[in-house]
Amino acid sequence: SPRRGDFNEDLRAFGLRALRRALRTQLAPQDCCFTCR
Repeated sequence: SPRRGDFNEDLRAFGLRALRRALRTQLAPQDCCFTCR
Protein backbone atom coordinates (compact mmCIF):
# COMPACT_ATOMS: atom_id res chain seq x y z
CA SER A 1 0.00 0.00 0.00
CA PRO A 2 1.18 3.52 -0.66
CA ARG A 3 3.04 5.45 2.02
CA ARG A 4 1.35 8.68 0.98
CA GLY A 5 -2.11 9.22 -0.49
CA ASP A 6 -1.60 7.01 -3.54
CA PHE A 7 1.09 5.39 -5.69
CA ASN A 8 1.43 8.46 -7.91
CA GLU A 9 2.33 10.57 -4.88
CA ASP A 10 4.85 7.93 -3.77
CA LEU A 11 6.38 7.90 -7.24
CA ARG A 12 6.79 11.68 -7.25
CA ALA A 13 8.09 11.85 -3.68
CA PHE A 14 10.39 8.82 -3.52
CA GLY A 15 11.23 7.95 -7.13
CA LEU A 16 10.76 4.88 -9.28
CA ARG A 17 13.41 2.72 -7.59
CA ALA A 18 11.92 3.19 -4.14
CA LEU A 19 8.42 2.47 -5.41
CA ARG A 20 9.62 -0.71 -7.16
CA ARG A 21 11.39 -1.87 -3.98
CA ALA A 22 8.25 -1.30 -1.94
CA LEU A 23 6.04 -3.16 -4.42
CA ARG A 24 8.41 -6.06 -5.16
CA THR A 25 7.29 -8.10 -2.15
CA GLN A 26 3.63 -7.61 -3.06
CA LEU A 27 3.89 -8.95 -6.62
CA ALA A 28 3.65 -12.58 -7.72
CA PRO A 29 6.51 -14.19 -9.71
CA GLN A 30 4.45 -14.04 -12.92
CA ASP A 31 4.42 -10.24 -12.53
CA CYS A 32 8.17 -10.19 -13.20
CA CYS A 33 7.85 -7.83 -16.17
CA PHE A 34 7.16 -5.08 -13.61
CA THR A 35 10.06 -5.88 -11.28
CA CYS A 36 12.91 -6.97 -13.58
CA ARG A 37 13.42 -3.71 -15.43
